[in-house]
Amino acid sequence: MVARSAYPPKPNRLIWSERLTLGSLAGLVALFTWLNLTGEHGSIMRWLVQCLPLLMFVPGLLRENHRSYSWLCFVVLIYMVPAITQVVMSLGFRDAERPPGYWGDPLMLLLVVVLFFAATLSSRWLQYWRLEANTRIEDEQG
Repeated sequence: MVARSAYPPKPNRLIWSERLTLGSLAGLVALFTWLNLTGEHGSIMRWLVQCLPLLMFVPGLLRENHRSYSWLCFVVLIYMVPAITQVVMSLGFRDAERPPGYWGDPLMLLLVVVLFFAATLSSRWLQYWRLEANTRIEDEQG
């Protein structure tokens, strides 16, 4: 493993994709927190079930581990299915729990889609950046 100081600076696209990943992850956790605090069906247990699978990847994301980004993509797919279902159902049916101007479901879908694509790109670009750095260092040493 090469020392972190030997790496070249990160490309802007990698910096922005990492920021977008962390921002959309924080937005999704904040949305779940708010919906569980203000909703009549909200609870601490429901919040834990919604947020813990996402929050367990934060240490790996902060360490810039590309595998954490990749695994986060798989977990986010689990959130995408109910988000799509809820948005489609809210288009045709109205219930007392979700009034006509309800924004929670579309916002959740938007955050999940952005998180998925940003984490995918971050994982790939992080691998390319590390490969390029290791190749440069090997060329300089050899």
